[in-house]
Amino acid sequence: MPLIVNSSASIASSNFNNSYNLADDQHSYVSSEYGPLGCLPRTKRPAPITIPYQPSPNPFHTLDLYLPAGGLSETTPWLIFLHGGYWQDASQSKEVGASVLTRLPPHWAGASIDYRLSPEISHPGHLTDVNAAVRFLRSAYQIQSAVIMAHGAGACIAFQFLAAQLSLVDDNSSCWIKHVVGSGGVYDLVDLARDSPYYRSFITDAYGDDPEHWFEFSPMQSEWRALFTPNLKVTLVHSKYDAIVPLGQALKFNDILVNAGFPVSLRIVNIDGHDDVLDTSDLPSIAREVCEEMDRQEVEHTPQLPMC
Repeated sequence: MPLIVNSSASIASSNFNNSYNLADDQHSYVSSEYGPLGCLPRTKRPAPITIPYQPSPNPFHTLDLYLPAGGLSETTPWLIFLHGGYWQDASQSKEVGASVLTRLPPHWAGASIDYRLSPEISHPGHLTDVNAAVRFLRSAYQIQSAVIMAHGAGACIAFQFLAAQLSLVDDNSSCWIKHVVGSGGVYDLVDLARDSPYYRSFITDAYGDDPEHWFEFSPMQSEWRALFTPNLKVTLVHSKYDAIVPLGQALKFNDILVNAGFPVSLRIVNIDGHDDVLDTSDLPSIAREVCEEMDRQEVEHTPQLPMC
């Protein structure tokens, strides 16, 4: 069973491991709450289609669309997926999003974005590509309401993107992004380079070798209090046994976002490894929960016609 914390107050990260027995080293195998991926059936919808999001011969300038069988409308909600892969692992491409996007509620649409990889490019190239892809999607499909879900390095890009989007939102207005889900996310590049030597070379390839730049570009360093926007929720998913991206990344980011006023749900899952969550039904199940919550809120805020 995962530990689920609906955060209305910050978590004292230094005491968190002991309070919730997160430092238990006695496990040999820990299963997820939801079980194997095949336990969650796919939604009936057309096969995904791959399209370019900008004129380019580069195959990474493409995205996969997962459209509802009933077609699109101006009010169709979307889930946009960003893969991880250390900013450079081509084996983690947009196809990784299929496990989530094929299991969305039937009326939801989905998109999984590819972006160019290091060392071909460095920051902000990955973010530039994601910006271009999202601009294309919003222009082509008039997206008014969306969830962004991202894994690993993709979560780093997602929150960099979110900070840029929120900086454009007028005071007291809502953003078209309604919920962001980070899975095994990288939120502090300096801490990760120190705590995970395995990751340090990937950070150098993507952001250069200057730790000051790592600090500047880390999502944790954004001015989240100034960027607070009503009606935007965050879910942070992390395995307590992740040896590549330590759990502390999610714990510290949780505290920062909660102190800034954002409603945050912290989901600590019992899965071995960093990418193993992509092979279970946990992320698709969490995605469905988020989508269904948004659907309920939409119904609650829809004006009811008077009865005759």
